[in-house]
Amino acid sequence: MNTLQLTRHMTPVSSATQSLLKLQSATNKASSDSFAQYLTAHLNSTKAPSYGVASQSSVASQNSVTATSSGQTPDEIAAHLLAANPMPGPQAFQSLSAPMYSGAYMQEVTYNGFVSQANLQNRNAAAEFQLNVSNWALNENQREALGLPSQPPPAAPQYVAVNNAGFQQWWSSLAKVGDPAPVTFFTPIANQQQVAMIPPAKTLS
Repeated sequence: MNTLQLTRHMTPVSSATQSLLKLQSATNKASSDSFAQYLTAHLNSTKAPSYGVASQSSVASQNSVTATSSGQTPDEIAAHLLAANPMPGPQAFQSLSAPMYSGAYMQEVTYNGFVSQANLQNRNAAAEFQLNVSNWALNENQREALGLPSQPPPAAPQYVAVNNAGFQQWWSSLAKVGDPAPVTFFTPIANQQQVAMIPPAKTLS
């Protein structure tokens, strides 16, 4: 019985490839946990956003609107909060124009992978915010019926996007020997209104 001998052409592994493999291992570990927790850890960093992205306005006022101070019903406040903090449209993927399996192709695929994660994070944040606001309005109606003090509404959701300039800088750092640089190019998207601007209470004519 003849045995077919297979040969493999071995090519040296570049330092950039080694760094990318280390990153892939770290990313797989992070994705085994909740990506929201992984991303929140980076967003909660005290370091100011880089790559020319404007810093977000203070979120200290996010909980400043209450049912008693606005003169509106909890359901009306909930509707305004949802309208003021809509989920952004999905970030566009980069077209895969480089030759397949080339370095440029791997760069494009990696970028699109991070964009997909950011879009998923935004969908989850929007769904969680809608649920929290609905629960808040329901609880507020019950509290009003019982004569209990009003509670502040949920904080506005934090949407994110992949900063292309930051990604390019991070990708270039993979060519250096050693562990890859941390992922810091997920930047906050400033909402049109961090907290809904509640109009004056309606007056009865």
